Amino acid sequence: MLSLQFVIPLLVLGASGSALALTHPQSDWVGGVDGAVPVSEWADEFLSSTDVSWRAIPGQLALSSLPIAPQTGFVTSAAPLCRSVASGDLDGDGDVDLMTALALTSFPGTGKVRWYENAGDGVGWTEHEVDSDFYGGWGITSEDIDGDGDLDIVASAFYGDPQRNGRWVWYENVDGDAMTWSKHPISTGNFYGTQMAATADMDGDGDPDVLGCSTLTYLGSENDDVYWFENVDGGSSWVQHRIDENYSDAIEVAAADLDQDGDLDVVGTSYGEQNVVWWENTSGDATQWVQHVIIGFTTTDNAVSVGDVDDDGDLDVVAAGVNAVAVAWFENLDGVGLSWAGHAVGQIPGASDVDLADLDGDGSLDILATSPGSDVSFTVWFRNLSSGAGFDVRLIEEDHDNSQATLAADIDGDGALEAIYTEEGSFAGDVSGIHRAEITSFRGAGELESLVLDAGEPTDWSSIDWESLVPASTDLAVQVRSSNDPNDLGPWSSDITSPGSLAGILDPGTRYAQYKVLLTSSDSSMSPVLREISLVEGNTSSAPGSEGDTRSLAATLSFETLLPNPTAGASVARFSLPNAESVRLEIVDPSGRRIATPLSAVLGAGLHDVALPELAAGVYLVRLQSESGSAVRKLVVR
Repeated sequence: MLSLQFVIPLLVLGASGSALALTHPQSDWVGGVDGAVPVSEWADEFLSSTDVSWRAIPGQLALSSLPIAPQTGFVTSAAPLCRSVASGDLDGDGDVDLMTALALTSFPGTGKVRWYENAGDGVGWTEHEVDSDFYGGWGITSEDIDGDGDLDIVASAFYGDPQRNGRWVWYENVDGDAMTWSKHPISTGNFYGTQMAATADMDGDGDPDVLGCSTLTYLGSENDDVYWFENVDGGSSWVQHRIDENYSDAIEVAAADLDQDGDLDVVGTSYGEQNVVWWENTSGDATQWVQHVIIGFTTTDNAVSVGDVDDDGDLDVVAAGVNAVAVAWFENLDGVGLSWAGHAVGQIPGASDVDLADLDGDGSLDILATSPGSDVSFTVWFRNLSSGAGFDVRLIEEDHDNSQATLAADIDGDGALEAIYTEEGSFAGDVSGIHRAEITSFRGAGELESLVLDAGEPTDWSSIDWESLVPASTDLAVQVRSSNDPNDLGPWSSDITSPGSLAGILDPGTRYAQYKVLLTSSDSSMSPVLREISLVEGNTSSAPGSEGDTRSLAATLSFETLLPNPTAGASVARFSLPNAESVRLEIVDPSGRRIATPLSAVLGAGLHDVALPELAAGVYLVRLQSESGSAVRKLVVR
């Protein structure tokens, strides 16, 4: 089932116990449009929006965008046999870096693992070597494997000699700044054809595991199998688990909760079986699996990605194949993965990779696809026009050599996603490496209306606060309104252009309140960005963190505070539980990537303090999940 996210208010009490202020924050909008029923907290949903991007990059609002003629360039043009690309803030400086694995950099020679440091603008890049001896390097991703608060790297090698056969490894980011790396093995078997590396918490124990498959039969290798590797103790040791022992020529797998039962299932494609299937995690801890066929015979048997294409609340599957001329998406008709309908997206010859992302910020997932081609490569954006009912096909580039991988990432930090894709080339001197493409420009204006907030009784709305980035040539304003009738909140206030008091703006003694965000830009290359907004009721003369107690408003889950916040080092998460229950505490970066899981345990009722790891400078979301609900707080590390 789908989980709901609740952002719980913070009640500050004075020494006498009298109420001072109650803060109602909203720092995420990825839940999308919800009904008009008043809510006690905003969670991650809203009432309506026009030309505002809320899905593309979790934890922020920006203007949506329109397609433009692609503006392309290189991240690097010197990465021979570049088969993969992944993104993540490896050095913890707040921008998106890139990484790749190179199968063979010379002949005879070795493969390599490299990362590219982003200067912050998505144009300037510095190459750093992670491993100079990774023969057959193929797949790559980033994840905090050891739970120390920084991103590590997981990589796979397609092949190797008998001493260096196909395998999975991870590289520890020793100092957190991505300048020193320590290599650790994940797999110990004799694999061949390990094309990809993925991470997910397969067994639900709070740490990231590794997912992969072995494609070919060679020298007695463990072929035709789909595996996951259990992270036993922060990456120091691993236990290999087999999901399917006879899935011939498995190409790619991905983890997702297709049946909405709360655990992770696995989707896979196979060149040998020529089908797309998913394996149901029937035990919940990833030890027992049942295979279900999505489509029995297909040429879309190579690349796979998972997401809600038709915006109906469940997960669908997108697939493409080397021997196909089309990309297709498969609709999850019953929401639990037992009934599927296939739909053509558009043509691209022999696609090698697909990625799902809201590239234009319109709230629907688009499809990026790339193809090595027979004579020339193609990278294409299939723009989702109507919840999967129609796609606008837009060519990004067609003159690069043997493109094998693609993804979407905001590499220039402007609030919109760029297209990233590889050019494999060869070690014989061909141009090869990682391309970037700006494919949209921002609209001139947009607005978003919040859900109606219900205070439970008439109250005084005292102040408003927000965190934003407003470049030159852009503006951000907020309007508010309140009343005692949720169906008639009256007119909106005039524009509020800076946080502060609501005295004289909202009438005292009103129960219901609502905000509207207005974003504008006179420069199509820039957008204002809103990261968090808070409405405060009650006396604000004593701010959160001042002398006095911090307690729960009611007998529900309450994420009280982070202390200190901002912090220059470690911090503590304080929360209270109404009952004994399972609790999970995660730290994610602004892109939604999990950085650490400080807690996954059953705790008793009452107040709890959990120490958070020291993190690199940046902005993070701390997510608290329990049987009573979930909550989010923003953490700033300086």
